[in-house]
Formats: sequence, structure tokens, C-alpha cells
Amino acid sequence: MRISSFLAALAAAVVMPLSAAPNDLPQGFGVDVTRIVIDHGRQSGSCILTNGSDVPYAAKNTALDYFTRERRSDVIATPPVALMPTGKQVRVTVTVLDPEALPKDRESLFLLSSEATPGVGDQSSKNTLLIRYASRLKVFYRPEGVDANMQDAIWGLAWTRDGNTLTVENGSPLHVTLANVSIEGKRYAEHLIVKPFERTSLTVGEHPADATVRWDGVDDYGGVVTGRVVPAAP
Repeated sequence: MRISSFLAALAAAVVMPLSAAPNDLPQGFGVDVTRIVIDHGRQSGSCILTNGSDVPYAAKNTALDYFTRERRSDVIATPPVALMPTGKQVRVTVTVLDPEALPKDRESLFLLSSEATPGVGDQSSKNTLLIRYASRLKVFYRPEGVDANMQDAIWGLAWTRDGNTLTVENGSPLHVTLANVSIEGKRYAEHLIVKPFERTSLTVGEHPADATVRWDGVDDYGGVVTGRVVPAAP
């Protein structure tokens, strides 16, 4: 199973001509998505890296555990190194080699790290600033038995406040990313991940007992879903 998954991922990693007109491309080095979701029984998902600059790039791609930032033997990114001439794209695929080793009742979270280093190219006739690019994409792997909706998970968070402690509980099997947690306009978190079936606490300032908590969660497409509630006492 591992060998066949690796070969399939390797075959999917190809350098492609740009599908958009040159004037429509972002300058420099870009990626087409903000996250990768692997669900419905699939073992792999992908993104497209674009070299819209006038110099060649080499992109090093690595799949990591999101929380430890360490490599794992059961998840890979292919191609591990992509040579990207000017005006080319490459598809980078993240493949779960051993789904049986991962939890079946909740999603797992990984990180795709892509570091693009520019080549010299033909720059003899002009002064050129060469820029190195790095992108980090969350990779969500949802086993076949997990049937959950990220928007519902964001709205379904349970909030309680006990004095200066604000606690959020995630009763869903998904990792919920919060881009903002605030009370009466005072921000207390800018990037918080609440793990499946777990709770997280924040230290907050003095606020009235009926103060409203606002949170902005990030859905599967990078959009923002906002919720508001007056948290209950524990």
C-alpha cells in the first residue's frame, strides 16, 4: 500500500505550462490555495506552485507534523524538490501512506512546507534582487468515517468564562482555526487552533458578566466564519 501510494503521488507531480495569461499571474512565487483538505476516503491532496517571476526557482517540499514541525514516516510531499523554470507551474501532492496508523474518529493535521530558492538565470544586463519564498499550508486529513462540516464546527464551539479565564471547547472531530477571539473589541488571540474533542483556555481582562465574545474561524476555503455569544458560567 505504501509503495503504490508513493508511486501514484510521484506520477502526479509534473511541471506544467502556465494555465493563465502571463499578465494575470502574481509576480514572484505563488501558491493557489490556503489549505489542503484530504477527505471522502482519499489519501492525497495537492496544490499548485507558480513561478511568475523572470528567474528560475527550485522548491523544496516537505510534509511535517503540524504541532511538532517534525517529519513523519507516514506522510510525504512529492516532488521533494521541484525545478521551476520561468513561467511554469508544478503540482505538489501530499500523500498519507498509512491511513490505518492515524486516528479514525477525528482528523489529523499536517503542514506542507515549501521553500523556493531562486537561481541566477541571465541577469547580466540589469540589477536584480533575488527573493527566497517560503509557504506553509495546513493539511487536514479526514478519515472516511468522519462526516463533519467546518462551518458547523466553528459555530458549535462552546464558550464559558470564569472571571479572567475564558474557555472554548470543541466538540467536533475537526481542528478549528480561530483567527480572532475578542471581548468588547479587546483581542485575546490571533491564531488559535482548538483540537478535536478538546478545550483551550485564555486569560482575559476584566469585563462585565454579560460581555459578548466574538470569534472568527477559518473554513475549508480560507473564508472567515464569525460567531458571537455571551459565554455561560462554568
